Amino acid sequence: MADEEVRALPWIWEFWAHEHQLPPEGKWRNWVILGGRGSGKTRAGSEWIRSQVEGSMPYDPGVARRVALVAQTYDQADGDNYSRGHWITGRATGRSLADVVTEICARSGVTE
Repeated sequence: MADEEVRALPWIWEFWAHEHQLPPEGKWRNWVILGGRGSGKTRAGSEWIRSQVEGSMPYDPGVARRVALVAQTYDQADGDNYSRGHWITGRATGRSLADVVTEICARSGVTE
């Protein structure tokens, strides 16, 4: 492995994920992740969404431009995770949350 590839490993989810945290192969419309507390359901889902928008590997293009999180109530959709940054916190290391959100918006074509 080249030095650049080794340095990228901490940010490549597919390298660190357990097999049950990776999306199924092929064409599918629904993915049910069954697991107990701490099994990585939230991380698996958020990494899949991130890979759709940004691409799963460095320099890969994403396939989704806009993502909607739909739930019956706000608490079911995100609840108190918003105030903690939740999955976005991993990207914000050493950066302000505002900076990370600005970057995500810019990549998604959101200007206002």
